[in-house]
Amino acid sequence: MSKRENFLRKFRDEKTNELNKISATDFMEIWNHYDADGNGFIEGKELDKFLSELCNSVHKSDIDAVPESFLKQFRETVLDAYDENEDGKISVQELAEILPTEENFIFIFRRENFLESSNFMKIWLEFDQDKSGYIEIDELRNFISKLFESHMENKIEITEEKLNDYTQSILKIFDKNSDGKLQLSEMIKLINPNENNYLKLVVNSFSLIKKDQLDEIFSTYDKDGNQQLHDEEIDALAKDLIDIVNKDYIAEDFQMFKKGLLKLGDVNHDGIISKQELYLILTAFTSKNLHDLSM
Repeated sequence: MSKRENFLRKFRDEKTNELNKISATDFMEIWNHYDADGNGFIEGKELDKFLSELCNSVHKSDIDAVPESFLKQFRETVLDAYDENEDGKISVQELAEILPTEENFIFIFRRENFLESSNFMKIWLEFDQDKSGYIEIDELRNFISKLFESHMENKIEITEEKLNDYTQSILKIFDKNSDGKLQLSEMIKLINPNENNYLKLVVNSFSLIKKDQLDEIFSTYDKDGNQQLHDEEIDALAKDLIDIVNKDYIAEDFQMFKKGLLKLGDVNHDGIISKQELYLILTAFTSKNLHDLSM
């Protein structure tokens, strides 16, 4: 048995040993503690540490009393229940469901709030009101406020104090470069955290793309089923491709990357990507091509 300070124990009630209701500030503190590398996920050894401390925090002692065999089973149970995209790691949104988080704060992360993830550029353009290329704190506060206002039928009420608290906590979770505002890659982590792991697998294999692979990738982005990618569908494709090579980008970087994609694959210059043109894009994506497009 190993001995170490258990970070989660302070969030349990001393009498009942139950986890207390996790406030926005508590959640921010917990997230930043376990997402040690700041990549936007709790995974690998970070996840092992979180689950171990979650189990062992029940005990008053700093001795790890829960056997490894149980922890392994517990990990599988948690991932089965909460890892929606089955990527073997926990996102901010998934952690908010695991912990007894304050209900209104959890609401911010609910997937149904954002319709299709391909709409992320529409959301960005709406709330980057000064067109600075960043979501400043007042714009983030407006975004969160509008989120609650759009669900008034659920009778969700939020005080000014809570709104400010939520805004500050969200900023501290997602503002990885600590500049007091959210750039595009940081905002996407809030509104669209899922990665297309299948696309990443195909692109990184650097092998000939098979027809069934092309069909599956194309259908993922062709949301309206009209056999061509346009507008938000191209945005979604560009977002998943740039995420493979560059996790840290601003709106200008994204637009340049998207322009590079169209230059690479939009043969007839109609601003639309057919399945054949997608094939050109994916087959051209050697490691050098990826590097050049991400600049």
